[in-house]
Amino acid sequence: MKLKIFSVHASRTDFLELQYKSLSYFLEDDFEYYCIDNFVDSASTEFVFNKCKDLNINYVRFNSYELKGNAFDHAPALNSIKTITTDDCINVVLDFDIFLINKFSIIRYIENFDIAGMYQQRNNFELEYLAPFIVIVNCGKNFTEIDFDSRKDILSDVGGNISHYLKNRKVKLIRHTSALNRKNDVDCFNIDYNPSFGCQILESSFLHYYRGTNWDNSSNIYHKEKTEWLNNALDYSKNKNILNQSYLDKYQNVFNHSFNYWNGSEQPFNSVMNPYLVQ
Repeated sequence: MKLKIFSVHASRTDFLELQYKSLSYFLEDDFEYYCIDNFVDSASTEFVFNKCKDLNINYVRFNSYELKGNAFDHAPALNSIKTITTDDCINVVLDFDIFLINKFSIIRYIENFDIAGMYQQRNNFELEYLAPFIVIVNCGKNFTEIDFDSRKDILSDVGGNISHYLKNRKVKLIRHTSALNRKNDVDCFNIDYNPSFGCQILESSFLHYYRGTNWDNSSNIYHKEKTEWLNNALDYSKNKNILNQSYLDKYQNVFNHSFNYWNGSEQPFNSVMNPYLVQ
């Protein structure tokens, strides 16, 4: 079965090779990788273009929208992916800051489901959708019908319009931790970890390094320390399991901070996709 992975790259040129090599090492499926170049500056574009040649992977730059260098570039890029793929394969959208650190099969994972992703909700469950940084759509399930734009009538992130696609679909919600930023979260790893670094684990296999772009303008020394930790973590993962599975079993679920009042709450929920009802 054909598997295509599309990753929209911006902000960090070094993540391209790190992500591709982590997938090549741990993903148990044959796959075709597409680097979507969303960089604004020409130097970064030239770098990733040449890196794609070195790695022998697909390089794509869309010219159908104007790049502004901010989060609003994401939705047009994701929607443009539909022009270069078809529905006769498994299509995967993967953010550039997500890395594979354990053996994993996407083909087995999505089997018997139409789509998989991480649950998001807005406006007290009025809008329920999937976070667009990881979306897996099974073969023949009309990936090209998905709209990755945000809902204009409800304040939402990129991907809010995925809610329309989810109707009458068999959805698999990805288990994940919330942000590993508490003091005790050092126990999630079998290696040293600073909770301020900003990580999240998905399905005991993916490391989401969501604060890697230094959007909070941390010092160069701190940012370098974080980057060194990431590089070491990816290297160590090839020789040993860097995750503490017993800790993950306690905190990894199909809900995130959006559900922080579900457990034990007596308030009714206006929810169609209640993950506690999903078997």
